[in-house]
Amino acid sequence: MLAGLLILFLSGTTFSAFPEKPICMNENSNTASSYSSNVIKGGISKSDELPQEFYGTWSVKSTLIETTNQDKFRISSSDIWTLSKNRDVITLSNPVTGATASITIKEVNGNTAVFFREKTDSGIRETESPVITLDGNNFYGTDTLIIE
Repeated sequence: MLAGLLILFLSGTTFSAFPEKPICMNENSNTASSYSSNVIKGGISKSDELPQEFYGTWSVKSTLIETTNQDKFRISSSDIWTLSKNRDVITLSNPVTGATASITIKEVNGNTAVFFREKTDSGIRETESPVITLDGNNFYGTDTLIIE
């Protein structure tokens, strides 16, 4: 079984090749955004407290800070994230790979948000805890991923 700890430094900027921010669905809408047609739904807390500036498409860079499994994780990577909201479900998706995940907001303090994601598949449990701070059209933070 693969087990490990991964801690990343994250930084990003708004990505103008995709729709302008914010990407939020109308409360009465039953349709998801074009980037999240296979949304995984889950319980959401504090979704109304998240500033609108978090929503949209971001160009993201990550740099490895610490890991217990050097062979599994890259030292640095670039990605595209789209954060959207449909009613009370907040979804993080990658429009390039098609990956989507429902995320929970654990805490919001001004322009800093703590998110949480948990997934269990084939006896492998993943928990992920990104902490993101907005700074205008940019953000920075950390992401801790634990695989058990």
